[in-house]
Amino acid sequence: MEGVGVRCTGALISSDFVLTAAHCVYVVNVESKQKFQVKNSQDEKTLYRLREPSEIIVKLVPETQGVIEENHTVSKVIPHPKYPRNSSFVAGMYDIALLQLEKKLTCGPLYPVPICVHHPDMEEANGTIFIAGFGRQNESQIEKPTLREGAVTATSDKGRCGIKDLTFTMCVLGLESNQTVCTGDSGSSAFKKFGNSWYSVGVSSGRRSKLCSPLEPSYFTRTAAHFKWIQEHVKNLPLPHDKASEQ
Repeated sequence: MEGVGVRCTGALISSDFVLTAAHCVYVVNVESKQKFQVKNSQDEKTLYRLREPSEIIVKLVPETQGVIEENHTVSKVIPHPKYPRNSSFVAGMYDIALLQLEKKLTCGPLYPVPICVHHPDMEEANGTIFIAGFGRQNESQIEKPTLREGAVTATSDKGRCGIKDLTFTMCVLGLESNQTVCTGDSGSSAFKKFGNSWYSVGVSSGRRSKLCSPLEPSYFTRTAAHFKWIQEHVKNLPLPHDKASEQ
């Protein structure tokens, strides 16, 4: 997913909706920032504005090598209404957004099928979690549009995570070298397999350190904690593979 001056990652969760991070769909409002610096009287929220749909391009990357990626335009940008657009932002706290595509996709063998969304009635996403994104391998690397995958482990150690409340935030640590999120991975999904289906269990929100180190905690917005909000907007969420086969 690309916008003016930013590259993020997202996950296809239906034929016309992409799940990503809310901080990916906001941009600094330069005019308001200048006024704020001069008068120091405006609400800090006005320093950020929601990106227009025309400012965002969704690049659908094929699973088959050698097939050209497709660019898709966006008709609607939907951030979570409780996402704080100011300095009070806490990684993982309501940092979730939806992008509605102008055209519904026809999924086939060349392109990925939508991923299921983890919901609160399921068992909690603990242990090994898988991540995938188009970000850098380290903080000094130039970004390349290459999909990389890795494994991390979810932890509930609040002291290690540096976060008091993990209700909305999933804290993860890398298992091996370079297996962590880095610049460009914002908005990507952490996923885990339940039964025969893969589920998005979190949306990449940020890191505790500027360094892309697997030893440092990374934060994901829990999808189960926001499932009802997602369901309000996305009416055609995919069924798990085992459920779909029963119909």
